[in-house]
Amino acid sequence: MKKIERVSLVDAVSRQLRDRIAGGHWPVGQRLPSEGELAERLGVSRVSIRAAVHGLAQMGLLTTRQGDGTYVAARDATDVAIRRRLDDAPDGDVLEVRRGLDILAAGLAATRRTQH
Repeated sequence: MKKIERVSLVDAVSRQLRDRIAGGHWPVGQRLPSEGELAERLGVSRVSIRAAVHGLAQMGLLTTRQGDGTYVAARDATDVAIRRRLDDAPDGDVLEVRRGLDILAAGLAATRRTQH
């Protein structure tokens, strides 16, 4: 048997919001429901919602606009982390990695080609 994992309310809210975003329920660019509405739907306090939204914004999944609301910025935190890393990397390093990936992609394409 596996032990039951205890998670904080904020972690549980974050997970639910991430799942909705990743599942496409809220596409990139869409405004999330208000804190009050999310709190009511999930049965938690607005403080828990606010903390979860703050964490997801730090990850790059959400962006908040003062007086306008919270919007989906990305579907996957891994994509955001890779983009951030590439933005900080020297151009030469990025080109080196791209060349390597291009070679691998060409090899895969050649082995998977079909007659059509």
